[in-house]
Amino acid sequence: MFKEYLYYIGFRIYDIFNRNNDNTNSVKDMDNLNMQDMSKDDEIYRKDGNIYRKRGDKEQKDNSKRRKSSRYNKRKKYIFQKCVVLIAAVLWLIAALNMLWGISGYGFLNFVAADSKNTLNNGNRIAAAFGGTFEDMSFKRVQGSVSVYAKYCNTALTGNAKDIILEQIADKIGIDRYTINETIEDENSVRTLAQCSASGDVICKFITVDKGVKGADVSQYIYIGITLNNSIDTIFTYEKIVNDILDSLNIDAQVTVNLKGTVDGYLDTGEKDIITNTILDKTGAVVVAQKKDGQMYTVYGYDKKIEEYIMSVNDKININISMSYDEKNNETYVYYSTPLNNEDY
Repeated sequence: MFKEYLYYIGFRIYDIFNRNNDNTNSVKDMDNLNMQDMSKDDEIYRKDGNIYRKRGDKEQKDNSKRRKSSRYNKRKKYIFQKCVVLIAAVLWLIAALNMLWGISGYGFLNFVAADSKNTLNNGNRIAAAFGGTFEDMSFKRVQGSVSVYAKYCNTALTGNAKDIILEQIADKIGIDRYTINETIEDENSVRTLAQCSASGDVICKFITVDKGVKGADVSQYIYIGITLNNSIDTIFTYEKIVNDILDSLNIDAQVTVNLKGTVDGYLDTGEKDIITNTILDKTGAVVVAQKKDGQMYTVYGYDKKIEEYIMSVNDKININISMSYDEKNNETYVYYSTPLNNEDY
């Protein structure tokens, strides 16, 4: 408010100064007076040895209008600048608060995301539990993957039609440096879109199974696989993307998420139980069934915070913790899967 008064006083001083200068002009002599600038109602008079011109009423009114217009434009510019500064300050404050609170997952922006989509919230919870420490054990590397295999239609499709669908899938995933190749696998025609890098791979396939003669009995299947190397933080974001892709193609199928961690050496059953129990405690999941022996370690559970599940007899299952040992590399692999591990282990 104090600033506004200062600006107002400044504008008034500016008006008074300009009004005096505009209404009366002084020249040293008659020769310096520009006659072309004169209007018919201007007055010329001499005072103190100087020649003065007093502008006519019409010109004074025009000057007054111009001054008012100029003051109005400056006033609008000042108000606009003030609003911009105020908006910038508010945005900076929100960003600062989110930086201070969001580190713990409780920032304002995080609340908005959690209210709108539970998938990412559950993903962060699971990733934090899986990527933590288990007493004196921790993963030396982690990997995340999302995959789905589903039937698309029972119609023969041209290669161009398959490419269009595969390219639409790639666009929604967010890749654009892919290649498309046609191969034969197990006597089936497979059209594959692939983009591979050090950070991860995307593999999308159109699989044509022809059991008849000349396309009389054709089934089309789609496979989508996304793998992230050394990161699991965004894998549940890709799960949502894949589910959105399936919805756009009118496909009803179960998407599988696999988190994989690697531990050096061989783990006995007790050490495996420590990892399993830590993950279950952090996520709030409960054990439904389990199988533990020298060759097999797998635990099936139910996490009520995850909406999707499958039924096994009368039990709901939506998580699967499994482990295997690689004797060649002397490493133990730990898998956390929803709803079930579909990889070889």
